[in-house]
Amino acid sequence: MRVKKVATAVAAAGLAAAASGCSSVLPGGGEQPPPEQGPTIVASTTQTADFAQQVLGDRGRVVGLLQPNQSPHHHEVTPSDLTNIAQADVVVHGGAGSTDSWLPKAVSSAGYQGAQVDAAAGTKLRKRVKNGKEEDDPHLWHDPENAKVMVRNIAQAAEAADPGHKDQYERNTTAYLGRIDEMEQHTRQELATVPPDQRKLVTTHGAFGYYADRYGLELVGSVIPSFDDRAEQSSQQIDAFVQKLRDTRSKAIFTEATIPPNVVRAVAEQAGVRVVSDPLYSDNNAPGMDYLATETHNSDVITANLK
Repeated sequence: MRVKKVATAVAAAGLAAAASGCSSVLPGGGEQPPPEQGPTIVASTTQTADFAQQVLGDRGRVVGLLQPNQSPHHHEVTPSDLTNIAQADVVVHGGAGSTDSWLPKAVSSAGYQGAQVDAAAGTKLRKRVKNGKEEDDPHLWHDPENAKVMVRNIAQAAEAADPGHKDQYERNTTAYLGRIDEMEQHTRQELATVPPDQRKLVTTHGAFGYYADRYGLELVGSVIPSFDDRAEQSSQQIDAFVQKLRDTRSKAIFTEATIPPNVVRAVAEQAGVRVVSDPLYSDNNAPGMDYLATETHNSDVITANLK
């Protein structure tokens, strides 16, 4: 294990003192006491923090930079974020551009020079062309096969940081990958109860493309036609989208936890479709839920409202 040193810039700002009372932030906002040994992994998203915790088990420490209902696309970096990054053994990027607007700058500001992991490395990314430029869809964990690759990437980093406990991390990883498979089987069983002509998914923003592709749903579209949850539509785009909902006889628009529901109400009223008030969790794990529980919640809500 390398000796952790808080960067000079961070120390000058007095952040090291602020870190002395910090405990590890778990996915869902919980806390754990600092362990006696094992690597410290700082993860940029709630999903990667959860994956890291599953890999480490009762060894090491995971610090998640985001909390539930925070957008991974836009995060205001705090002094404690910089301190945590500076003291990490491994920093995990969400990958596919999900945290590119803030995490690289935070890593640089913290003076961090340790191991960094692109959780998305080796995953199968969806792409689209926008304004003549190709971009990756960053919501890759909604395909469980991608989630499994992300877990393996984090496990490799943990093993490199703490090689003496490689076997433990491998056991934890194998067990967790099996649980992901079980979750996917549950999802397929649930969606199989939806008549084929009703498997039409309409969401608030473009976050469920991987999900639709994986499970054979028709992705009609999203109220916000962007991977970014803060993008906006023009009036012409809204009119075209309303007409598409009518033409496809879509039943409902699913709201999302990070986006106010009033964004979709006007569109739903014009199109004559129902608004599902029980939100989907598109960008983060649900409060108090891990990745598996969040994905199961999403599938249960989608299934119940498409029948």
